Amino acid sequence: MLQIPPTHSPDNEIVSYRIVHAAIDRVFEACANPAHLENWWGPAGFTNTFEEF
Repeated sequence: MLQIPPTHSPDNEIVSYRIVHAAIDRVFEACANPAHLENWWGPAGFTNTFEEF
């Protein structure tokens, strides 16, 4: 089991962890490209609009 150490983050920062069984380059692209990110970020039915990324 993966152990994630506790961290302190400022009030204006969101920290999330997710285990993804995929190649590193595909995970990076899914997180770094707003066109991909808007498809998976959030629960079913959730919509995203990125003004600046």
